[in-house]
Amino acid sequence: MDSKRPKLCSLETDNADNEVDILQPREVGITTFVQPLVQGFDATLKNRWEDFIVREFRGQNYAKLTDLAPIPDPTPEAYDFNMEKKLEVHLSGLQNLSRGDSEVLKIKAPDYKADRTQIHQAIRALFPSLESTTSKDGNENIIVVHRKDHPEAKGSRHSKRKANGMSKSAPYCHFVLYKEGKDTLSAIQVLSRFLHVGPSIFSFAGTKDRRAITTQFVTAKGINSKTLSLLNARLHGLRLGNFSYVSSPLFLGDLDGNQFVVVLRSVCAPRSVVETSVGTWKNTGFVNYYGLQRFGHSSKSKSFEIGKYLIRSKWADAIDLILKPTYADLPFLRKVKEKFLQSGDAKGCADDCPLGIEKTLLLGIAKYGKTLDAIQMVCLCRTQLNDTF
Repeated sequence: MDSKRPKLCSLETDNADNEVDILQPREVGITTFVQPLVQGFDATLKNRWEDFIVREFRGQNYAKLTDLAPIPDPTPEAYDFNMEKKLEVHLSGLQNLSRGDSEVLKIKAPDYKADRTQIHQAIRALFPSLESTTSKDGNENIIVVHRKDHPEAKGSRHSKRKANGMSKSAPYCHFVLYKEGKDTLSAIQVLSRFLHVGPSIFSFAGTKDRRAITTQFVTAKGINSKTLSLLNARLHGLRLGNFSYVSSPLFLGDLDGNQFVVVLRSVCAPRSVVETSVGTWKNTGFVNYYGLQRFGHSSKSKSFEIGKYLIRSKWADAIDLILKPTYADLPFLRKVKEKFLQSGDAKGCADDCPLGIEKTLLLGIAKYGKTLDAIQMVCLCRTQLNDTF
């Protein structure tokens, strides 16, 4: 082999087959090797999911899934027992309601929200079987109290908070997300649909590739560890664990780095060449770049092109690119995309599509058409695609 390495773009070959739409590095400005004077070698990367393992880390804390068990809920905030005095006039009514002698009790609410909150806390502490909400009666605020088994009490914000066991001091459940065969955005969409919540309650420090085994930190607002841990029996290729409760969510970039375990197969080079290349990685470092996942894998559906359409408010064009069939799609997903391209039947295609971004987007199109409202149903996807541009 020539000791002088060619540019990366000169190694590429054009494929006349229009069905092969592989995005080439030169299309996104990647044209040169980091160490052009070092003799390289050919190998196969990411042949299997287990060939590419990624773990996030913050300081000495690595995202490792070691425990699937839920943890005790955080202790609810203490309330001001002096508020009992303000309930004295209503105690008999609350006792009757608790015994089932009446169905509802209405209390005139204080003007200040903090005082109303204390009354809600006092009612929950003194009468665990009751549920209270703030409502309007004409121009006045009132506190409406029901038994928890009363139909109008179900689904209130306070019953959800009690059921989830979340406290104001630690309203986020922090956990490790293990995944394989899905990118981070698709995994979040799956969790959202199982929990019947919007994806915006989840936050994370960075996105991880689909063709890999990855572990990363995630926070969920208002969902307790027991609820999340129960999903493990229903999830495929996803696991949640190592739970804790924290006071603030994660933000993009909120990590120190990623630890990689990479397997190269079908290496075609003498051992000395491989050792020299590995030596340069150890001594001079290398770009943290393992493919085109930040740009998309298909020349027909580039992530940054989708982001450009979104920034320019060209919603239909962005949707068409997201749902365009490409070689990188899994076979079942490609069939769904092809069906939608031919029929335009968003609802029918959504029924055939597994949980993920594409299913959510198709449901959005069925409800709103190719509009911003449809894209906002996959709000995490929208944010990430904007970032790629």
